[in-house]
Amino acid sequence: MSRYTAEIEALQRELAELKRPRSAKEIAEIYVKEDNRRYGILNFENDVEEIDVYFDAKQMGEYTINAITGCEYQSVTLVDLITGNETDLLASSYTFKSMTNESTARFKLRIERDKENENYCFFWT
Repeated sequence: MSRYTAEIEALQRELAELKRPRSAKEIAEIYVKEDNRRYGILNFENDVEEIDVYFDAKQMGEYTINAITGCEYQSVTLVDLITGNETDLLASSYTFKSMTNESTARFKLRIERDKENENYCFFWT
């Protein structure tokens, strides 16, 4: 064991503490709305092809949206309403910058799915 081991471990703990948000108020949120209520998880009918997706940054910074899908989606396209960028989340993630004072109505999600099967899609930042 090196004489620096304890110091390195202490620095690693300090760094981890600095990276951790101080409270839930500082954690970015991605959500959808239905009947003016916010949902982190929500089921939509199979005929829904476009969904408004909201993002609340809480802190200025760079964020990445990823997706996990199940079954046979044709495409899952995220449209950034601020920049105009479109990204197929089946092929790659989407990285963007956001400020705390931007509109939370940030994205639209366009979905083409296999209508014969049940599908699911999870998003996270």
